[in-house]
Amino acid sequence: MAPNRAAHSTSPTDDPIKTATGKRTQEWVSMLDQWCSGDATEEVVIRYLVMQHKLPSFWAQAIAKRYLTAVGENQRAGGS
Repeated sequence: MAPNRAAHSTSPTDDPIKTATGKRTQEWVSMLDQWCSGDATEEVVIRYLVMQHKLPSFWAQAIAKRYLTAVGENQRAGGS
């Protein structure tokens, strides 16, 4: 089961991501958790988002950074 990273679902910077990609940051975080469980580098996550989800590299990078930040915060909080 993917760790809960719900703290990032209400980010004030989330609206531009939803507008540009059709998904909120939390939706991307949940999907990436299912895909790699936090075990991928930023470069790998970006490549995955560009190749598999056809995102422009700018948005793939923004989502990857938010995802990896959520993974790091969850690990520091004692989660998996």
